Amino acid sequence: MRCRPWKENDSSAADERLAPARLKARRAVSDSCRPSPADLPEAVSVVGPVHGVLFLWTMAVLAITLYRRLLPIPHGAVVAIAAFIPFGGLFSHHLVKRRLAEGN
Repeated sequence: MRCRPWKENDSSAADERLAPARLKARRAVSDSCRPSPADLPEAVSVVGPVHGVLFLWTMAVLAITLYRRLLPIPHGAVVAIAAFIPFGGLFSHHLVKRRLAEGN
């Protein structure tokens, strides 16, 4: 449920007897609502660049790993694709860990 502020002259309060109850319920909902991360531009301006730098660092480490032939190119492609999928890093971590264990 999206939070929306209560307006005293809300047109949805058609029945005057229910207006105080609606006001109380609406205030309870708005008091319990928390802002989403998209509503915090200060946090987005800090976390966004940090996220971008970490992503570039991950791709650089992947490129170095492929250059040193520590990981086959098909596995590197899977790791790169998994970087764009939410929680894909969990799968790619398992893949890389298994591959490195085989090599030792």
